[in-house]
Amino acid sequence: MIEDALRQFGHQYHATQAATMIADPTGLVHAVVGGRDYGRSQFNRAVNAARQPGSSFKPFVYLSAVLTGKFHANTTVNGASICIGNWCPHNFGGAGAGTMPMVVALERSLNTVAAWLSVQIGRAQFPANKYPGDWIAAKAGRAKIVETARAMGVIHTPLEDTPSLPLGADDVKMVDMVSANAVFANGGKWAPAFAAIEVRNSRGDVIYRRERDGQPHKQVIPADKIAEMNDTLLKHVVTEGTGKRAALEGVVVAGKTGTTNESRNAWFNGFTGNYVGSVWFGNDDNSPTNGLQGGQLPAQAWHDIMVYAHQGIELKNPYGIEDDAPGKDATVASSGGGGGLGGPQRPTTLSKKTGEALQGIEDMIRSVEREKRAETLGAPTNAFATISGGAREAATLGKPVKAD
Repeated sequence: MIEDALRQFGHQYHATQAATMIADPTGLVHAVVGGRDYGRSQFNRAVNAARQPGSSFKPFVYLSAVLTGKFHANTTVNGASICIGNWCPHNFGGAGAGTMPMVVALERSLNTVAAWLSVQIGRAQFPANKYPGDWIAAKAGRAKIVETARAMGVIHTPLEDTPSLPLGADDVKMVDMVSANAVFANGGKWAPAFAAIEVRNSRGDVIYRRERDGQPHKQVIPADKIAEMNDTLLKHVVTEGTGKRAALEGVVVAGKTGTTNESRNAWFNGFTGNYVGSVWFGNDDNSPTNGLQGGQLPAQAWHDIMVYAHQGIELKNPYGIEDDAPGKDATVASSGGGGGLGGPQRPTTLSKKTGEALQGIEDMIRSVEREKRAETLGAPTNAFATISGGAREAATLGKPVKAD
């Protein structure tokens, strides 16, 4: 689907590369596409590339505001022009804005509001009668925003303290953004991305099992604040705002678009109750695209991937969203229909390659059993380990090299 989008629209938008990662709310990775052609470039853009996220970083800003207890979806915010020192952000297309509910500001992805919120988040750290100036308040606010991102345990790249940080000016990795959105999807629990769920030694003994040996999914953000973010803010980006192309019929979707200066990077980071996904389009040399926005190809590609992923499964809502739940027993696309979603259908039988892979696993298990019996009788054995993981697609498992 990534390659299809590039083949069909890449020339129009002057976009030559893309990447995606799909996980579930626990952090278990189900699919990775690190680039359009592994034969030409083994660089994994989903795991190793650090890129500006643009407005897809704003959920950390809004969550930091909600965590102060002073801001909620209907709280009035100010989108008028603002300057922090000599830095004066502008909204997309130069559009001006006045006062509005915070949910509308996020739907419209207003840069001036994100900058204004950084000041208000900072001021919330000071006594009411000792408000600092905007510069000091914004600096304190940015520190809280970084603290929120770090508390979610997933943003590992350096986050430089500049006035433009709330607008997504600092580089992040896709794998970290997937983990961050998993924290939103699962109700505030730490969810670093992982692929291996079990490892066995040459005797077939389990030497690692994720459920037993992995780090616990501790609560890192209060569940009620996550519910507020999901139900009253992030889902509206998809139903009313810039992420409409990511909407799935019959499935509750929440998330955020992101577009950086000169459209060098275009993102959609979103989630349902079943899956979390990130899609990026751009160029390896960081050259501008032709006006590509996160709400265009990235949101559409995310939609197309998730249509396929949600077929034939029990639908779940993101944490805290109850009013428009599809129902506990609802599924998308049973064997006969598409549940209204359209898009390619999951095959009802295994592909030849999948069958061969499963046969290989069966042969390996039988080999382990034979070697265990031989070992019991004193015969030499060949040591090897088997790893089972959640990745259904891993297009970039080779050693990373510098991007083309």
